[in-house]
Amino acid sequence: MAVLLWDSSALVKRYVEAVGSAVVSLLFELTPSLPMFTTVPCYTETYAILIRKANEGRLTAVALRSCLGALKHDVLAAEDFELISVGDETFLESVVHIAAHNLNSADAAFLAACLPVAAEVARSGDRPLCVTSDQRLIRAAAAQGPTSLNPEAVLPSGLAAFLNPFL
Repeated sequence: MAVLLWDSSALVKRYVEAVGSAVVSLLFELTPSLPMFTTVPCYTETYAILIRKANEGRLTAVALRSCLGALKHDVLAAEDFELISVGDETFLESVVHIAAHNLNSADAAFLAACLPVAAEVARSGDRPLCVTSDQRLIRAAAAQGPTSLNPEAVLPSGLAAFLNPFL
């Protein structure tokens, strides 16, 4: 079974219309059959992206409240969505990914936090899938093992075929 590891670049597409939003919506429809994870910093980064869009005038106050409520419901309140803590050790361990893959600190910390989860998932016979639209993170994840799903690069009609080897 696929286990989804969500980066904020993909998660935000659940709450604001963008290229890849339809694929993200379909992935959420597949839960709870697909377990999902993200890091605490990815949750807060998604929250910050939504605030920034409102500050730019791209979301109304009403839409922002709705998006933030949905984010909280989908991630914090959902039984099938687990948060991965990212402590100081994880951030310090992430510098190797910054150097090796030219990642920013948030993406490197996401990768450092998710790699042990991905390894545990793989040991249990499931297949980790990093859901991200960030090209550098896609390359870094591929170099470290987990396959990535870029919701901007898969058509909704092709999602089932993409996921088939993971199910």
